[in-house]
Amino acid sequence: MHTSFEYTGVIHCHTDYSDGRASVKEVIKEAQKARLDYLIITDHNTLAPRRAYPEGFYDGLLVLYGVEVTPRYNHYVALGVDTCPDPTLLPDRYMEETSKQGGFGFVAHPHDKGSRFLFHPSYEWKSFPVPSMEGMEVWSFMSSWVGYCQSFFATLQGLCQPKKYFNGPDPRTLRLWDKEIRKRPVVGIGAVDAHALRTWVLGRSLTALSHRTAFSTVRSNIVLETPLSDGKEEAIRQVLQALRQGSVYICDYSQKFRGGVFFGGSREGRQVKMGEEVDGDKPVDLRAKLPQDGWLRVIKDGECIYEGKGQTWEKEAASFGVYRLEAGDSKNKRPYVLSNPIYVRGKD
Repeated sequence: MHTSFEYTGVIHCHTDYSDGRASVKEVIKEAQKARLDYLIITDHNTLAPRRAYPEGFYDGLLVLYGVEVTPRYNHYVALGVDTCPDPTLLPDRYMEETSKQGGFGFVAHPHDKGSRFLFHPSYEWKSFPVPSMEGMEVWSFMSSWVGYCQSFFATLQGLCQPKKYFNGPDPRTLRLWDKEIRKRPVVGIGAVDAHALRTWVLGRSLTALSHRTAFSTVRSNIVLETPLSDGKEEAIRQVLQALRQGSVYICDYSQKFRGGVFFGGSREGRQVKMGEEVDGDKPVDLRAKLPQDGWLRVIKDGECIYEGKGQTWEKEAASFGVYRLEAGDSKNKRPYVLSNPIYVRGKD
């Protein structure tokens, strides 16, 4: 197997520069305790915290900044930008503005439900389809947790044990992703949307979903061909490039697997990575490997082509299609690992 280097990180996090309940310093401290390799802070409509705490390494943690473009609906996480795109524009326009700055981004929590029991409105997307969409949050911890809290009893469960009581990826989001990636590459990431949410239960104000809790759930693990640089500028470039290209998989760190997942391929001795498009004129050997036995599910063009227990899966891609991996616990078969796709395309 080709040598690669994996780094675990959290994307989509808020501080007291917008509606988060913790300072940048406190958030960085919690990220260090969680042993993250990188952290991307994305406050609403502002990059102001970057001036107080510049991008770079903080005792081994690489801190980067993006921004969550926040109209009433259609939130968008923009990375690699120097100024916040105008949130009053239509989605295609603020995506275009992001691109003009050399950045890229992700549709945020596309099927967010909200919860009346948390006094939390829905922030779903209402502007699909989006032809210029490059990426999307396939799984958002905050949105999944709020989505679980749809009754008084479920809300109490979620408040008491948030890492146990939150939904997996929304099936609607997975269906949308599978539909879009058949047309063009769309990078899928995991997000936490951490705020240290304050809510009211039985007349009492409670802080739910602390950054500490959120950082031990849905992460985006990037896979690099070379080790992460010690130099700030090069390390930032490596992280952003991996996310832009889709060399990343989603992993719920509250569950059994905490990194060490492989999904890739080879053709004539050359590695084929997650997020890569290859012509299907020659055979592509696909391979998946888990750190230990579990449940594997391979999806091609939105349909399951393999499901079973084990640690590895191998198959020659005998036909054109978009292939991705889901994995999890063999007991409940809920996916808590999702790879980005490998695109085996026909020639135009």
